[in-house]
Amino acid sequence: MPQVRPFVMDGWRRSSIPSLNHAGGDEIEASVQACPKRFRDDIAALFPSIDIKDLFILMTCQKSRVDLVGRGPEVEEEKDRLLERFFFLAKAVVRRLEASGYWADYIDPCSGMSMVHRDTCAVYDEVAALCALCSFRIQNAGCCKVALHPSWGSWVYPATIFAKAPAEVVEAVWQETLMTLKPRHPPYCECCGGKRPGILTGPGV
Repeated sequence: MPQVRPFVMDGWRRSSIPSLNHAGGDEIEASVQACPKRFRDDIAALFPSIDIKDLFILMTCQKSRVDLVGRGPEVEEEKDRLLERFFFLAKAVVRRLEASGYWADYIDPCSGMSMVHRDTCAVYDEVAALCALCSFRIQNAGCCKVALHPSWGSWVYPATIFAKAPAEVVEAVWQETLMTLKPRHPPYCECCGGKRPGILTGPGV
């Protein structure tokens, strides 16, 4: 079971969670934010079928093992690993919220499009939201803009979940999801001591 360590930084909570394929844990931060006025039109375009006045944004940041501004196979593999884990967590959070009667969705970090309610082709600007809501700085990386985490710099993978539920419910579901995750196998083979990948499992996941 992951060790959850509260970390206060403008409403952010940092936790250590099991890795999908690596011995030990990885750090992830999350913050529940009310939908700001300046983004309401953009978010309304993403989800035209709902009233967004009571919509909350669950912003997540995973600490990466390499600088994601770089290029090469190692960077691409790390992006794939972090994307896979975000999808794993986001699906679990959405299922839990929906089971309690709440609306929820999450964004594909690669396309910026919603994954559950695909009413439009509107795109969510993850970097702009982080900068506006959490005062992250921006770095230009070629034709792209990258959000810089206050502690991790560009070693960060941001991704977002949306929910029409009270903020305390969203945070509680997020924490419950993290706490129920555990490696299916020990990270090291008990026979020879060699490494082997762990697979995350847990109730409702």
